[in-house]
Amino acid sequence: MDEMGPIITTPGECGKIINISATGPINQQDFDRPASYTNYGKSLIFLAAPGGDSLGSIYDYIISTSANNQVGFYVGTSQAAPMVAGVAALVLHKYGPMRPRRLERHLK
Repeated sequence: MDEMGPIITTPGECGKIINISATGPINQQDFDRPASYTNYGKSLIFLAAPGGDSLGSIYDYIISTSANNQVGFYVGTSQAAPMVAGVAALVLHKYGPMRPRRLERHLK
């Protein structure tokens, strides 16, 4: 019988993807703490970035814009991933175009 492999895979397992988890302090302490809602684990996570956490106070949220150009307080990996994308853009601006693996090395 042929080996079918895993029945369920996640987008992060398909390769050529930088998986980002979120960090989130609780009551403005331990800013490197994985956020309560984030995925984490050494097998798939490449980097972590601030994503805030709703378990603490409003000061543990991330200030961001919403779809209608208003500013609000948010939490989530959707806050963390743009921070990594912004750093990646700064690296590319400074060093010019590069292969994805080299960009990953710069980000690490």
